[in-house]
Amino acid sequence: MSLMRYLGLTKLSTAELAEIYTSDNSRFFHYRGAHIHYRVEGSQDENAPVLIMLHGIMASLQTWDGWVEHLKGKYRIVGVAAGVNHTMVVTAEGEVLTFGCGGCGQLGHG
Repeated sequence: MSLMRYLGLTKLSTAELAEIYTSDNSRFFHYRGAHIHYRVEGSQDENAPVLIMLHGIMASLQTWDGWVEHLKGKYRIVGVAAGVNHTMVVTAEGEVLTFGCGGCGQLGHG
């Protein structure tokens, strides 16, 4: 692996990213040309508490893998590939939630 790729300073195609980072629990939500990656893991019990795990800058969904392993027996866990300044999540029921910096209308709040 090259140093540039090791540091994350390379451009990968969507197909290459999907091959590296998706799992059986991966799902994608398409919004305004963006592919939002999220995973739903853990308890299949509809009454289980839901935890939403977001990461910040310079992290990924894999940031939470250790926590997911520890908590998945008791909780339904939704991990989201968050943006730098704003994030969109899709609930297990399909509801879209947006939050963060939205001064230019990025969040769709009007």
